[in-house]
Amino acid sequence: SQFIDELRPQHIVLVHGEANMMASLKKQLVAKYDQTGVGVWSPQNTEPVTLTFHESKVAKVVGSIAAERPQHGGQLNGVVLHKNFQLTVVGVEEIADVAGLQVSSLLQRQNIPFSSLSWGVLVFHLNKLFDGIAVLNEGETARGTTAQSDDKAENARQVEQMVNEPGEVKPIRVLDAVNVRIAAKDVVELEWTSNPINDLVADSVLSVMLQILSSPGAKKSMERADEGQEVFNIVHAMLSERYGNVETVPDSEGVCKLVVDGNPVMVDVPKETVDCPDAETQKKVETALKRITSCMRPSASCSCDTA
Repeated sequence: SQFIDELRPQHIVLVHGEANMMASLKKQLVAKYDQTGVGVWSPQNTEPVTLTFHESKVAKVVGSIAAERPQHGGQLNGVVLHKNFQLTVVGVEEIADVAGLQVSSLLQRQNIPFSSLSWGVLVFHLNKLFDGIAVLNEGETARGTTAQSDDKAENARQVEQMVNEPGEVKPIRVLDAVNVRIAAKDVVELEWTSNPINDLVADSVLSVMLQILSSPGAKKSMERADEGQEVFNIVHAMLSERYGNVETVPDSEGVCKLVVDGNPVMVDVPKETVDCPDAETQKKVETALKRITSCMRPSASCSCDTA
């Protein structure tokens, strides 16, 4: 609090912390600075925060985004550069020309101990959960990867072949975001270009793998797997990772309960609904549930473009 007292900021945004600890810290900060007009936020990953600054700023718009005169109330998609007390707005693709800066991307790889004999099991469950699995050419990376076949029927045939033939092992790409392949004996590698959406897809794929490793009957379940139960398992695992202990409601069909920021929460996974007496907490969990389910069943509004 001494640090905050000395800086006297208008806004405080809490990020990169354990959810319950951040909620507790937020309550303490709100209680202390509520009378001073300081805003305090603790957003979830990828959740936008809108801040209002009353000080006027004048910026020069350059490059292709300046081709048309900006309209009052309109939007500009670009990056604000601050140099020598001057502000310049420029498109991301033109940063190198205007400011001499290079735009970089982070390619992540994660190796997980996983039996090669269970590759067909993994492909089976990923194919049931994610509407967007493509078979890849060996050796391609997450940057600019293309599927072996643009024919959906041919791609589906190759996926089915890997499920039914234990010796058939080919790398796959999930939701056009995460590459999954056998990197070495009994080692599976996940590879993706890091951004908020792709990171969430990678977490979901990892959760599927951990579920298979912890379930001795995963192979048998291939013949009778229920997609609703599989979706519930993944949502349960992701909510547990984010909020802590999550309990399944006995004699229910896909309903679980948890405590978030001290408030009881009921989540109906099949209906994708959240019930909580606290409106702010309910909205927070609804946002998390929507992101998890959208990664497993992507819609047109969910883009995994890594360009």
